[in-house]
Amino acid sequence: MALSECRMRIVGILVVLGALLLATGCMNEQSDGLADPIDESISRLSFYTEDLPPFNYQENGTLKGISIDLLEAVTERMGQRVSWDQVQLVSWTDAYQAGLVGPDTVIFMTGRVPQREALFQWAGPIYTNHNVLFARPDQSITITGPEDLKEYRIGVIADDITVQQLLDLGVGADQLVQETSPAALIAMLESGAIDLFGYSEVTGRYMIEKETGDYYAFSVVYTLPSLEGYYAFSKDVPESTVRSFQQALDALRTERDGAGLTPYDRIVRRYIPLTESGMRPQDLEAFVRNASAYAAVTGEKAALAEFQQKDGNFSLGNLYIYAYDYQGTLLAHPYQSNLVGTDRTNWTDARGLPFVRVSEFTALNGGGYIAYLYPAPEGGVIDEKALDTYQPKIGYVAPVDEHWWIGSGMYFSDMVQAGTGRPEAVSRMIALVEDAARYGQTQGAAAAFAEISNKTGRFVDAEGHYLYAYDYEGTLLAHPHLPELIGTSLIGRTDPFGMENIRALSDTARNRGGYVVFIWPNPERENREELKIGYVLPVDEEWWVGSGVYLSEITGTDSTTLFS
Repeated sequence: MALSECRMRIVGILVVLGALLLATGCMNEQSDGLADPIDESISRLSFYTEDLPPFNYQENGTLKGISIDLLEAVTERMGQRVSWDQVQLVSWTDAYQAGLVGPDTVIFMTGRVPQREALFQWAGPIYTNHNVLFARPDQSITITGPEDLKEYRIGVIADDITVQQLLDLGVGADQLVQETSPAALIAMLESGAIDLFGYSEVTGRYMIEKETGDYYAFSVVYTLPSLEGYYAFSKDVPESTVRSFQQALDALRTERDGAGLTPYDRIVRRYIPLTESGMRPQDLEAFVRNASAYAAVTGEKAALAEFQQKDGNFSLGNLYIYAYDYQGTLLAHPYQSNLVGTDRTNWTDARGLPFVRVSEFTALNGGGYIAYLYPAPEGGVIDEKALDTYQPKIGYVAPVDEHWWIGSGMYFSDMVQAGTGRPEAVSRMIALVEDAARYGQTQGAAAAFAEISNKTGRFVDAEGHYLYAYDYEGTLLAHPHLPELIGTSLIGRTDPFGMENIRALSDTARNRGGYVVFIWPNPERENREELKIGYVLPVDEEWWVGSGVYLSEITGTDSTTLFS
């Protein structure tokens, strides 16, 4: 089954970042970059792999993928090209056992960990993989650390590296349900026979879509440490053959053409057309989490240098990585190099949201989604002083270590919903505000206040979105859920970060209206404070109306920080 174009773009964000880790000093120290002219022993080897798209998979009877094409290129450079039809596609359990037993066997992709080090000879790395634990969204499973895993039944592929990763975290062997097929585990997760499914995030998403029809049918509730994938040679293969293979692979990753691309880059791009458009919040999360893994592997100095590049691998137009330390100092930003090194602790967006402090709090609590207003790059420049250019962004932030964190964001126009250029929930909310403003102008204030305050009226929709009305001094005039506060001035109300949100909403309405991102109690989450994307419009010179959508409605996940 071929990967769809949309899914390939999404997978590309994960895979290309994984590939970047390989170009940062991960080469074999013994390699000199020059392969032996001809190594005839390669023709005696048997090659085994599994169905692991987009790295190795079968399409229309042909075995293809990044690792297959890379194998062909490496062995051609060695003088004995191995083509796809010489590779056997089997279950991972069968491939792994073949590699252990030999003779003259190569298996891939194999996670290289200490427990396996002495079992094989190694050539690579090929890519950096990220294994995760999937769960059904309706189970509302929250995993904050390894200790939370002890109460769950976890499905895994037999002999897959995820088994060892979970055992290393203290998961009991009796908790693991081992199968040889991802499809079997997906069915067990759907039926409730297991609580969690441990697998590669990239391939897991593909398999989930293949079995359920929904790429996001399951949620990622925990991310395991990243691993590098290798070609694993059985112990009897001559060391000279493995060394020659490694040298050829290193050369493919280091020799650049006139466009600055290596043969390895071109193989990856053959399968992964990377772009920032058509993203979902989950893709943004994966982009940031993988960038965080990249930073952890390469080190702070190298990662910040890469994040700073406008034409770097982490800058894709509107999609880019920025970095801060936990004292509010900007460490990297491809469009704000003049601000790098400055203290941005108290910087606010155009409506007053303390973006840096909100983001830092979120990163300190393990990372999560945020929302804010920010200008889009124009001609390679971002002008924060141009207040009329600010647009809503959905962001994601993640810690790198105890010293610094990173983030990224996507504008509504970058998201997958077509037509309006914004998420459907936001479009419905804006329509509600526009309807109320017209109603107030045609029916008068008294009728509008009564209808807005009516819990079953026209201004409370099926999803529970409602309206509120204030005068420009911050006095509440109408609200379906706060009747006891009507007539009270809330102009000085502050959120946990000190933002006067009613004042911000009122000032925006006074200036022709628009978006405001603020923090407000969410009644669906026990009235805990959550980021909300609000929209306000003036009705006349005396009062205004507004509504909002909580961030969790847009992201569709619980990975949204609660601030109280």
